[in-house]
Amino acid sequence: MLYRYRLSGYVISEVLGKRFEIKVSLRTVCKWARKFGDVKHILKHLGIFFSRIWHMNEMFIKARRRAYYHAVIDDRSNVIALHISDKRDMQSAIECLRKAKHIAGRPEIIVTDRWQAYPRVIRKVFGWRRPKVKHVVSHFERKKGNLYTITEGSML
Repeated sequence: MLYRYRLSGYVISEVLGKRFEIKVSLRTVCKWARKFGDVKHILKHLGIFFSRIWHMNEMFIKARRRAYYHAVIDDRSNVIALHISDKRDMQSAIECLRKAKHIAGRPEIIVTDRWQAYPRVIRKVFGWRRPKVKHVVSHFERKKGNLYTITEGSML
């Protein structure tokens, strides 16, 4: 309930500590919000709306272990869904896109790189027969700093 009044996780843990003498970490509050809160309702209440153009990509990361990090981001740089898996396979991409679909609904356009599994992933999540989601393939190259440029694009 405190989360709905736009209180941060830190403030909620302080309120629970001072008012009810319950020591709760910030991480626990975030886990509770994720487990018991409706993500769509919370995002709508906070005024966060996602655009209908999504970018989906995966990258290899090495922290404590080697893993693949799948991300779906809209064109306003809002993160819609994240998924970490041990393998770069179609199933982990499907999981990430299903999370995004649950949170933000159906996009109009999905921009991906040239990984061959993406057309199958999009058809699997959004339907096999005449999907209403357009799939655009683009390749981004890193230029000085954090700027990216599109070198080539095609519509599938």
